[in-house]
Amino acid sequence: MIRRCISLVVVALSGTYALAQNSPGPHFEVASIRNGLPFSMELLRSGGIGMKINATRVQIRSWSLAEIISAAYRVRIDQISGPQWMGGQRFDIQATLREGTPPDQVPEMLQALLAERFGMVAHRTEKPMSIYALTMGKGRPKLQESAADDATPSGCMTSNGGHRECHRMSMPDLANLLTSLSRMYAAMPPGAMSWGIEFATVDMTGLKGVYDFTMNYGPESSENGGSVIDAVEKLGLKLEVQKRPFDLIIVDKLEKVPTEN
Repeated sequence: MIRRCISLVVVALSGTYALAQNSPGPHFEVASIRNGLPFSMELLRSGGIGMKINATRVQIRSWSLAEIISAAYRVRIDQISGPQWMGGQRFDIQATLREGTPPDQVPEMLQALLAERFGMVAHRTEKPMSIYALTMGKGRPKLQESAADDATPSGCMTSNGGHRECHRMSMPDLANLLTSLSRMYAAMPPGAMSWGIEFATVDMTGLKGVYDFTMNYGPESSENGGSVIDAVEKLGLKLEVQKRPFDLIIVDKLEKVPTEN
């Protein structure tokens, strides 16, 4: 997504932060940008939407400009203010990394790509936004502590869209999972199913262990009416809406069509 270019850097500006294009920074060796396939649930389930990073390459498939900006600035899509059309047209990007480039530099490379190829100019400010606080429900949580000698990787296996078998998950891990679900659903076209989770989640349970548990939600689930929030409550936990200050990326300029590869 990024080529030799100039990165957006943060500079202080009257209580906000301007993202200025005035300093060389991380960039891709070569980047190719093509039109991507339109969003569909079939494409999402097949793995045809998303970003993959390895030692030499970054591959983005069928992402909107809003999703690319989200990854570039490490914010959720609802933390971006810009033209409505940036959530429509989708792009495929193939970009080459310099040898030895650490993966955590990819967002800054995406910022440079957006500036050079899409003419993006933006600034950063702060705004109170709604989040979910993950807290304890009434009674004891319905979570099984993982075996102490279990060294298998943590994570969740998903089947039938919304049935998740989760293993060795901490509460911050669960909060990150819920945040990723809300981010994924926020990127869906209007009218697509959201399954009842809208905001980022912050762990406030105070639980320090790792746990095994199952979550059921979505159209295939009759147990909880399809809601992710209900599925969380069945674990003896609760999601409470709170307001907190978050970074907001204001897009001042953005071109619909990238410059030539």
